Amino acid sequence: MSVYITARAFYQQAFTTILPKLKHNMATGPDKIATEAFIYGPPRLFAHLNIIFSWFLKVGALPAKFAESTILPLVKVKCRDLSDVENYRAIMISNAITKVLEFVVLDKLTSSSYVDEYQFGFKAKHSTGLCTNVLKRKIDYYTARGSYVFCSFVDFSKAFDRVNYWKLFNKLLDDNVACDVVKLLLFWYSNQSVSVRW
Repeated sequence: MSVYITARAFYQQAFTTILPKLKHNMATGPDKIATEAFIYGPPRLFAHLNIIFSWFLKVGALPAKFAESTILPLVKVKCRDLSDVENYRAIMISNAITKVLEFVVLDKLTSSSYVDEYQFGFKAKHSTGLCTNVLKRKIDYYTARGSYVFCSFVDFSKAFDRVNYWKLFNKLLDDNVACDVVKLLLFWYSNQSVSVRW
């Protein structure tokens, strides 16, 4: 299955789904180009983006600049020990053009897994707050009828940091995600470079 983008489809996607997702007044990435350059860019800019993004999908590779990011550590609690690593959360800042590419690729990721129906976080019109509300309603339902409710919670602290990416890419292939997209993601994850802004 191929995901190469026709020019008309790319323009439609750019103006209807990608541009509204780009945020104004965001910190610039390592290339120092703001997202406004794309938000207010001319249609000709998207013609060029269409060409290079289609090429990235075809060859399954990216220029090194696309894989550069900056980590900005933010203090969680200012009155706590500032030398404690656990007192910081990291914000990853990518280049604006990389964000545009992420939205293009994200739009091409379709899943056929039934598990996705039960996912609450990182899904449009869903949140972990919605999940919590469903849990509370279920507990109220059974306790109001005199039944006991037993819950078990698992803390997947920093689970994403421990993901085996090779298994993740194989799962994407098993889930019928286009091979060229998986190949591009594989290259992207394998060739990331990150600097810390302190």
